[in-house]
Amino acid sequence: MHGHGQVHAADPRLHPEEDVDQSEKKMPLPDGGCVCMYTVAGTVEIKKWIYSWLPYAEVLEPDWFRNRVQKDLSAALKHHARSRRPSTKS
Repeated sequence: MHGHGQVHAADPRLHPEEDVDQSEKKMPLPDGGCVCMYTVAGTVEIKKWIYSWLPYAEVLEPDWFRNRVQKDLSAALKHHARSRRPSTKS
C-alpha cells in the first residue's frame, strides 16, 4: 500500500540534517521540533521508526494511520497495565 503522511518529531534528534530519502520533506518548528513528511510503500517500517522514538514522535496524518497507531498503543498500555505474571527466572 502506498501512502504519504506527516509525523511530528518533538525531539531534534529525530530529524537529522540530511533527508532519509528523496520522499522525505521536513518543516522545522519554532519549538525545535519538526514536521516530517514521508511517502512510503507500506506502514511496517515507518511504524517501527515511530515506535522507536516514543513518546517524542506523533503521527499527524493520514487519519486512518494515526488511528491505527493509537489503537496499537492503547492495546500495549492495556497489556502492560495488567498484573505482572510471575517471573520464570530462578
